[in-house]
Amino acid sequence: MSSNHLFVSAICAALVVSSSLASGGTIFHTGFDSPPLHPGLQDADAAFTLSGGAVQRTSSAGPTDRRYIRTSDSDYFATGDFEFEVSFTNPFGSIQFIGLGTGARNPSFANEPGPASGGPGSGTGAVNLRIHSPDIVGGRVDWAFNIGIVGEQVLVTSIGILNNVGLHRARVSVLNDFLTLAIDQNYTGIFSPTISTTVDLGVHPTIKAALLNESRAFFGTAQTGLAYDNFRIVPEPASLGLLVLIASRFFWWRGQCCAKRSS
Repeated sequence: MSSNHLFVSAICAALVVSSSLASGGTIFHTGFDSPPLHPGLQDADAAFTLSGGAVQRTSSAGPTDRRYIRTSDSDYFATGDFEFEVSFTNPFGSIQFIGLGTGARNPSFANEPGPASGGPGSGTGAVNLRIHSPDIVGGRVDWAFNIGIVGEQVLVTSIGILNNVGLHRARVSVLNDFLTLAIDQNYTGIFSPTISTTVDLGVHPTIKAALLNESRAFFGTAQTGLAYDNFRIVPEPASLGLLVLIASRFFWWRGQCCAKRSS
């Protein structure tokens, strides 16, 4: 094969992979250092305040007054493999939610994440971690989809226990049809999951269809005093690694060809 053919093949392969990484959603990081909120995120209810290098609820009307920060872009799942992370504390008296989907309040189930309509058949929803504080059911961590929606609800309880306030860090990643929800308890700077579960969307077509319709990264709670920090959303590393491998192989072949011509 000629060097020109190698070049074309490498570029075509790289374009295929990079197109899967070129998510319609914006890739960014924010440390919530000072107002305003990063334009890649939205606080639709104006319920959060940036202060002290973190973001938290300004006030709350009670334990079901759940509000969410979510990404401005809504098509991450539909346009490429990716992952997002956010650090969080887990103070007493709180239940919080970190996940992917609408990032909207489901009025049919205590404003947990789900379809904003509060009813079945919307074609939207939210798959998320349900993180209880240590004083509520022992700090149990669940994962759920459209909880409270008849015919659509998925609730898997006790994928782990988070029994202290933290600092902790959550990661939600998508690779093809596999969605992984993970937490690093007592996060110290390098993500090492202590709680993790992978959802095969091939066996959950309702979840997959909902994410194809709307897939925002989101996090939120009703609890004041619960802090979120260091949000980032990036291409999924396994896919990025493949692109790097393709590029490195091309440059190796190119070097070999140039060496042969000069010898």
